[in-house]
Amino acid sequence: PPTACQEGIWLEAECATTVGSRWQLGYDSTASQGAYLSIEPGLDSSQTAPTAAEDILSFSFDVPQEAAYQFYGRIKAPDLQANSFWVRVDGGEWMLWSLTPQPSFVWHALPGSLTLTTGNHTLEIAYREEGTQLDKLFFTTQPCLPQGLGEAALACQPNAEPEEVWLEAECATALGEHWNTLEDTSASQGAYLSIEPGYNSLESAPEDVAGRLTFSFSVQQMADYYLFARVKATSNEANSFWVRVDGGSWFIWIVNPLTTQDFAWRELSGSPFHFSTAGEHTLEIAYRQEGVWLDKLHLNTAELLPEGMGGLAQSCTSATNQPPLAHAGQDTTVQAAENGLATVTLDGSASTDAEGSIVSYTWQWEEQTLTGVQASLSLPLGSHSISLQVEDEQGLTATDVVVITVEEAPLPVAELWLEAECATSIGSKWQQTEDGSASEGTYLQLQEGLSADEQPAEGSADLLTFALDIPQTGLYSLFARVKVAAPQATVFWIRLDGQAWQAYSLSSALPAFAWSSLQAQPVALQQGSHTLQISYGQAGAGLDKLYLSLAPTPPQDMGAEASNCDGSTIIVGAEEPADTEELVSVFPNPSAGRFTLAFDHPLTTAYQLR
Repeated sequence: PPTACQEGIWLEAECATTVGSRWQLGYDSTASQGAYLSIEPGLDSSQTAPTAAEDILSFSFDVPQEAAYQFYGRIKAPDLQANSFWVRVDGGEWMLWSLTPQPSFVWHALPGSLTLTTGNHTLEIAYREEGTQLDKLFFTTQPCLPQGLGEAALACQPNAEPEEVWLEAECATALGEHWNTLEDTSASQGAYLSIEPGYNSLESAPEDVAGRLTFSFSVQQMADYYLFARVKATSNEANSFWVRVDGGSWFIWIVNPLTTQDFAWRELSGSPFHFSTAGEHTLEIAYRQEGVWLDKLHLNTAELLPEGMGGLAQSCTSATNQPPLAHAGQDTTVQAAENGLATVTLDGSASTDAEGSIVSYTWQWEEQTLTGVQASLSLPLGSHSISLQVEDEQGLTATDVVVITVEEAPLPVAELWLEAECATSIGSKWQQTEDGSASEGTYLQLQEGLSADEQPAEGSADLLTFALDIPQTGLYSLFARVKVAAPQATVFWIRLDGQAWQAYSLSSALPAFAWSSLQAQPVALQQGSHTLQISYGQAGAGLDKLYLSLAPTPPQDMGAEASNCDGSTIIVGAEEPADTEELVSVFPNPSAGRFTLAFDHPLTTAYQLR
């Protein structure tokens, strides 16, 4: 179970229900969630609590039971001139909360206790002195001074990254003519600034603007900002500048002497300085000693020392700062689903930026906007132009357009391939013959000495039967891959679904296997199951393969793989069986799975299947 110092109500200062406009957000790695609140500089209300909404923090919270509550705050009170707040609960009388000065964030108890009823309450905190920093609050029914950062505050998300500004020295808004731009591969963007030899101004900032650098930039919030410079200062005779902000007083920035010849980041002595408004500001740097190399400047609200060459300077117009290259992908054609829509994935990962990285991807199609490197979109039939805009770290953008065409999906190919030797049932007067020129190396041939010039009799056992599963209603052409040395009047008899027999004949010999149409005209077939039967006509005729298709064009070579060779073919005998005579053979035997038994026989008797 939680201890007394865990069980209670935790409130982050920066997550107050309402924050007066004069309170500013500060960043400190020792603060809970890295952030705190303090009143803007120059304000003092030591005699009475201020009443304007802009001066007050308000916290709304619920207590589970009526009780006397102890109240604690995690606060940095650096000295006796910055160590107090005004406090009240539920609109009551203001109380002075005076703190023992501490140079770091520590927990302080509000003297006495607050009796609160069950339900919602409001705590208000107003400034009394500038410089006091409020990090976190805690209510509990059991006196216990919290330690460390305390527990997580409910309904308070971690703060965003501290604000930062990057400035390249050689890209100053105004660059005095006494400053030289020099190249060095170890400098950011390969260049730095140095004052001309012979220019020194130790006692005061130079009056001549030719000795100054001016940087214009904007910030998003009112806050304290820490200034850093990437410099090379090799001795005490070459280690300082004059600096001022927004036209204020000049002050000396002495850079600690460096022990190497490399560029390094150093913090401004006397930093931070306060911006009382968000928006545009000006930083000026003037020479003090010759021989100091200035590469880059950086401001942030969290006193974080930069590393390496730092981030990209958004305002720098160096020739190396080029816009990114947008690549929305290749134009493509896709097929729609049954609902008439096609789901496509847009991919902008091929977009590039030579100087850094791309920070945003925005896709636009008609009224729809999507973001991200990849995005999914459902498109109707037609041609669609989709634009991609990418933006790099400097705010530069580029656009590309991809055209996606959505077409109706083609109808499925309606065709059947059937191997003769894999017929559903095979009459006994058909014999299986091996031949390397046949599909699958095997075909069926009518035994020598058999012929049938007349239509087959009903119930004849000398049939080939094929069970057909037609995928789509339509007019089908029927082709056979046959071999007939000397064709007679009727080579085969064929019929569909038990209808009338039709004679198949050839006008010329086919000494090698070739495709031939079995019917003069396409036949209409409904989607579903059908039966095709072929009876012998001319002895010695060879039948290799069958093909049904909505296309009227005969196939080539051996055609595609047949779908009927599943091992369930039945050989039907033609002789009248004795009591134990085998009538039907099934192979392979035993068969696994489903098979079909289909045969014609004139006898009405009992049959055994083994």
